[in-house]
Amino acid sequence: VVGVASCLVSSYHSLIWHDMTKNVSRAVAILSFCINALAMGVAWKHFEVGDDGAGNTELDNVDERFDALAVFAIINFVTQAILVMVSNLGVSRHETEKAASDGPVVGSPAILYLSLINLMIYLLRGALLGSVSEDVTDGDSGIDANSMYTVNSYISLIAVAVGLAASAAGVLHYLLFSHVTKTVTFGFGVVQLLLVLTALATASMELNLQEDNEDVGAIEKRTEVQNGFAIVQALLHLLWLGAIFAYGSDDGLNSEYKLLSGVPENLSGQSGHLGVAVAAVMAFAINIGVLSLASETVNTNYNDALDGVTDGLLTRANRAVGDLAFFALVSGTVGAAATILSFMHFFSWTLISRWNAIVIGVVSLMLNIVAGGYGIRVLELDDDGIANGEDLDDKFESLAALTIVQIVTQLLTVLAALLLTTNLNFSPFLSSEGMISSSSKWLPLAVGAVSLLIYLARAGVALNALHDVVRDLHDGDFDDTLSEINVTAVELLLTTVVSSVVGVASCLVSSYHSLIWHDMTKNVSRAVAILSFCINALAMGVAWKHFEVGDDGAGNTELDNVDERFDTLAGFAFINLISQFILVWVSNAGVSSTEGKGASSAMQKTSVKKEERKQANPLEAAAA
Repeated sequence: VVGVASCLVSSYHSLIWHDMTKNVSRAVAILSFCINALAMGVAWKHFEVGDDGAGNTELDNVDERFDALAVFAIINFVTQAILVMVSNLGVSRHETEKAASDGPVVGSPAILYLSLINLMIYLLRGALLGSVSEDVTDGDSGIDANSMYTVNSYISLIAVAVGLAASAAGVLHYLLFSHVTKTVTFGFGVVQLLLVLTALATASMELNLQEDNEDVGAIEKRTEVQNGFAIVQALLHLLWLGAIFAYGSDDGLNSEYKLLSGVPENLSGQSGHLGVAVAAVMAFAINIGVLSLASETVNTNYNDALDGVTDGLLTRANRAVGDLAFFALVSGTVGAAATILSFMHFFSWTLISRWNAIVIGVVSLMLNIVAGGYGIRVLELDDDGIANGEDLDDKFESLAALTIVQIVTQLLTVLAALLLTTNLNFSPFLSSEGMISSSSKWLPLAVGAVSLLIYLARAGVALNALHDVVRDLHDGDFDDTLSEINVTAVELLLTTVVSSVVGVASCLVSSYHSLIWHDMTKNVSRAVAILSFCINALAMGVAWKHFEVGDDGAGNTELDNVDERFDTLAGFAFINLISQFILVWVSNAGVSSTEGKGASSAMQKTSVKKEERKQANPLEAAAA
């Protein structure tokens, strides 16, 4: 009832388009949003109760109308949040004149509201995924999970972690609203878009398995809701990315130097604050430790499975160790990319390198929190569920502890880049002029186009193989694809999907850089290319192990032949690592057309200041 009133008032505002109707429609929309939040809470409890009747009497089935009402409650909650956002659109002439006289302005409310809505949904999805994972690692036999559970939960957790960082970047862009924040946020938003679409695909696969055969495809209500959010979020992220791109012309964006105090236009070549380098060194050391322990754990598990070892590392692992090892590899890899960009920021020490280090640093931090969460879970479970009374192996305890420390070191790295801004170097990207046009301008586009074709082919093969593996597990058919894979299959598929998604984003951003050919797009495309290169290095490591294992199956059962698609994926991993390295290299090409002017201008300013000091101080003038 209140929602219908809100829709009518908002429609009236569109017709009148006045400040008064804007404020009234927004007020009614907020009231409706809060009441919808209450309704969604009841709907949430409805799904949680499910088919259990009053007094714990199990019903045959809940009336479908009540399930429909609960679903509509969640959908209306999202649509009402969007209505609140769009009710705030439009700026009066008086506000425009005031903003122009007041100096720095904030961005469009659409950017803020979409960022906050996405942030809220990502948090809800993370809570749902964590809740189901906790029950699974507890060994709860009553949990419904089909053969797509592991793949979808892993992909969704990565999408949620990166999405939280992207949403936070959107909020910061709203507050700062500058050329740099717009370019960087949009660039990394493309990466998140592809992750969101991938999570949508895996969520759809999990839901389809449930519809196909509920006996073996049943999933938790919590998982259904999470998958529903994944589908809704694909649309919301597209709207968010469109708002980032559409709002803010060159004249409407703030000047970067107005947003920071004590940041003169110094000559290029000055190193950054030592605190940034120290924080990066600490984070890099911890990331190397995490990667070393996680790699050793996964490799030992492979070898024990192949050799049929009955008293190896696997016998001293609890139910959360597998999740910990995978996310430790991912968080360590992205953490390595983040520390590389922190070192680059220390040596270049410009506003654009600072923002790149912050955004990738926050992405790494979110993934560190996921890995650290599983680390805490491993320590919490300890030796619970380990057969034969064995204790949890020390390696797993050390890895869990390092993932927790990793959160602290990465947080320090982000804070160092965020807070230490003294005497940044002259930044030629502040000019509207692009870089000097040359033949190297089209190199990122050419290399990106070739790499894009390889990534798309690789992703297509991976999804086709994944579909067959999941379908065989679902049907209990162990004589087809499942009989032609070795122990590296799951990790090979997961790392292939993630590296292909980020790689496609890198190719798109690099191609965009060739078209714009500006210092800002150069720095962003290089940062995304470095992130993609590191993730491709992880995929290549798994591919290396795949070739090493070869036709040996789990439990030392020799396969007749490994499915050719997996050999193809492993081969593509090597090719894409090389092509991505080339893309990093060509993304560094090009010289700013304003760099010489900027340096000359800064030197002139320095000379003028020295002359003024001489006139004010006779002793200094005499010494000169």
